[in-house]
Amino acid sequence: MSTPQIVLFDAVPADIAGLWIIQMRQVIDDSGTVREFYRAETGGVR
Repeated sequence: MSTPQIVLFDAVPADIAGLWIIQMRQVIDDSGTVREFYRAETGGVR
């Protein structure tokens, strides 16, 4: 089994006013991907 890849949460404004591009937090390994969109401890979208 390989080491899991972790992609951190990110939110950046798009070129269109008011539109945001969201990258969900993800853990990727040989068995698949788990995505987490919101966790109260992180404060949601920054």
